[in-house]
Amino acid sequence: MNITLLNGTHVLHEDGGKGAITVMYVPLLSRTKRFSDIASPTNTTVRERYGDLDDTPALWRQDGPYVDVYGNILFTLKEKRNAVSVYLPQDFAPENCNVFYFVIDQRWIAHGVRSITDDGKEKWGVSLLDAESDGVVDTVVSSVSERILEGGSQKIVVAVHNDEDILLQLKDSLSNFSLDVQRLSDLTIAKKIKPIYQHRDFSLIMLTGAIVVFVMMLAAIIMWVLNTRQLNTAERGVQEIQDQIREVQKNKKLGHVVDPYLILNYMESDIPTVPSNLLHAGGTVAKLFGEVRQISIGGEPLSGREKSQARSSPVYMIHALTEDKSESYLVDQERVGMSAFQKRPWLRSIQRKSGGQYMVDLQIEVQVK
Repeated sequence: MNITLLNGTHVLHEDGGKGAITVMYVPLLSRTKRFSDIASPTNTTVRERYGDLDDTPALWRQDGPYVDVYGNILFTLKEKRNAVSVYLPQDFAPENCNVFYFVIDQRWIAHGVRSITDDGKEKWGVSLLDAESDGVVDTVVSSVSERILEGGSQKIVVAVHNDEDILLQLKDSLSNFSLDVQRLSDLTIAKKIKPIYQHRDFSLIMLTGAIVVFVMMLAAIIMWVLNTRQLNTAERGVQEIQDQIREVQKNKKLGHVVDPYLILNYMESDIPTVPSNLLHAGGTVAKLFGEVRQISIGGEPLSGREKSQARSSPVYMIHALTEDKSESYLVDQERVGMSAFQKRPWLRSIQRKSGGQYMVDLQIEVQVK
């Protein structure tokens, strides 16, 4: 048992061990008050009614319609991380006990006597004996002797806390009185007796709080890592898209477009070798010189230079017969031909041969990539 002895204002003895602390509180008469006007006593209402100015809980217990207030818990005990339970000395006394002597340390003795009041109620008178000069053994033996000599039927209990030497001395000195000296740790407090103050193990609460904080911090770190990975993945995706856009832009060799027809001509320059497409290409040129009456693939053989060029880029001859009743001059037809060359990079040559009235016979060469 980890015992702390408190006389109301000072800690007189403290074991200082680990685990729960049991405080034996010996109240001072000057600080003890009884109230009958506290209907529903709580720590807050009792402390306010008691008039205490310290920010510490009051030590109180309800006795029927009365509330007995013994003082306030010390701040040092209130701030203990260990579990603290505060009891009065008579709480340790057995049920049939009339007188007790609880020896704490080699100096202090908690002494209590139970009496009957005029209204038939039991009342404990408790005092704290200082045996520094005479010694606890002589003080207890002398007090027990006087009480036995006074006569009367009394159940006396003597208990010693954590001192085997004093325990053996008291057993030897009190053997003539047939008193059994016990260890204080062997005395048990009845379950019906509630402590006048109690708080749980703060270290457990702090440990639980630390674990919760650690888990929350770990979860925050995990979320940060996951979000960072997602952000990096998204940034890489954006970078890849930007690279693709730059690659597409790099591969576009359009430059600065001055004439929109250049783009159209570039798109139309790749003439497939399907006959219908060749006829269509030649027809678009022949239509510039009049209404197309006849069109076919074939015509005059190519020259040597043109044959050499055709081996790398095939050139086809389109024969077209058109009708033009506008009686346009040759210079007008030359202007139309020049315009056709400017807008059609695949057009290689246009030859005009003699034809009937209003008829224009054309030989059109187109190059296929």
